[in-house]
Amino acid sequence: MTSTSQPQEMPPQVRILDMLLGMMKTQAIHEAVRLNLAELVKDGPRSVAELAEETQTHPVSLLRLMRTLEGLGLFAEVEEGKYGQSQLSHFLRPGVPGSMYDVASIHGALWQWRPWENFSYSLQTGKTAFDQLFGMSLFEYFASHPGEGAGFQQAMAGFSKQVDIPLAQGYDYSSFSTIVDIGGGFGGLLSTILRTHPQLSGILFDLPHVIDAAHEQTAAADIAERCRLVAGDVFQAREIPQGADAYIMKQMIKDWNDEAAVQILTNCRRAMRPGGKILVAEQLILPGQHMLPAKLIDLQLMVVLSGQERTEAEYRALFEKAGLTLARVVPTHSPYSILEGIVQ
Repeated sequence: MTSTSQPQEMPPQVRILDMLLGMMKTQAIHEAVRLNLAELVKDGPRSVAELAEETQTHPVSLLRLMRTLEGLGLFAEVEEGKYGQSQLSHFLRPGVPGSMYDVASIHGALWQWRPWENFSYSLQTGKTAFDQLFGMSLFEYFASHPGEGAGFQQAMAGFSKQVDIPLAQGYDYSSFSTIVDIGGGFGGLLSTILRTHPQLSGILFDLPHVIDAAHEQTAAADIAERCRLVAGDVFQAREIPQGADAYIMKQMIKDWNDEAAVQILTNCRRAMRPGGKILVAEQLILPGQHMLPAKLIDLQLMVVLSGQERTEAEYRALFEKAGLTLARVVPTHSPYSILEGIVQ
């Protein structure tokens, strides 16, 4: 009779060390994406010598990186010094369904990395480390560094694609005829909603430089006739499209502090038609060890922006200050819920 040994749980010290090594994992993956390693092995395994020549890197240094990436489950060593694709590294290729390429590109970028050097400043003062370090807000930085701003928008669009279908299918939009996507970026969510609900017309609303880029991506789309693009500033109430049935905002309210968030919600409430609804799609902070990614992103928001992830109670308070009632929270088949705001 043989016994099957159960895997032992890692000792506490090993678990803590693994957490502390997170910064190294981030940079290793960021470099893999910067060098486009996953794309280079898409057609089959390549030797480190070949990869080093193609990426203009130091062969021994690249070997050390590849060993680490293999240890993370990214890439597979098929024979000594020769690496091929793994199930995970496939998603570091640009353009493939579910790609994390653009998201990995901004994790490790200087604008996102350096503010963490000043994390204690945010912790002690409640102010944004990014602003203190760069002398401007993140969105001002993107306006003056359009390449990095475009990379950020592309990453957000790529990440958002993974939840667009659950958000489009997880809420009943049948009572609406017109919906406005506030801060909708390149229009991924709005396009998905319009395709899922053919009775709807939509308006994509974002800053002028974002809308300029969105025109290229929506002009040839099958929903172009039902989708209008409007440039403006959500903090300027008169610029928000008026009289729609619903105003949806995904991953937007969390970018702002309470005062700014209330102003956004108030401006949208004033713009909507009587009986309209405000729909906020966000992750909700839950107690305990649930929703760890959202809690880490919450710290990121503290460091680079003035925003935060919130609990249901905190969103309820924001809605009330904006003259809205949080009527219900609709869960979806994703980490995101849709918070429905109405005027009582």
